[in-house]
Amino acid sequence: AGPTSVDVDVVMKERWYVLTYPVFDLADRNINEWWYDRGRSFRRVIYGGRLDYRNVSGNNDRLVGVAEFGFLNRFLIAYQRPYIDRAQRTGLRFDVSYQTNKEIAYRSRFDKLVFLRSEELLRKRVFVGASLTRRNGFYQFQSLGLRYVHNQIADTVARINPTYYGDGRTRQQYLQLSYGYRFDRRDNVAYPLR
Repeated sequence: AGPTSVDVDVVMKERWYVLTYPVFDLADRNINEWWYDRGRSFRRVIYGGRLDYRNVSGNNDRLVGVAEFGFLNRFLIAYQRPYIDRAQRTGLRFDVSYQTNKEIAYRSRFDKLVFLRSEELLRKRVFVGASLTRRNGFYQFQSLGLRYVHNQIADTVARINPTYYGDGRTRQQYLQLSYGYRFDRRDNVAYPLR
């Protein structure tokens, strides 16, 4: 008896690494506030797009970009690389965001937000951040982050509400230090059975 040959067909399905999807959101706290209190105004809608690009360089890294317009203008770019060392325990993340508003809530009256609208920019927010991640064991994840935040409001806002940033100031800037610890023993992260 001679050797027999077997044909095997393997069909592979590659996951999509680049995803883009639209953003449509309301600026108000919920749909009832937008519908009844704000008159269903489309000036209070946030629209735009989001890009999520995974495995950018083949190292399971991720690039996220956000562009939003309408009630606010916001641009965000974030890059995350899960491992930067040979032991595959240490990772990095960088992000930067820029946001402007021509309409903001500057105070509340009878438990309702009071908004001010102008053709000039009323608020500008910028942050730049970096974080270091560490996986010490199979179930343990830690992160240490540092972020610089700079917020600025127009003189008009500080004049009509001097307590917005306190003492009539128009600028707020600070460093934010954060630490996170996660212990995750799920048997399957996407669909845990226990």
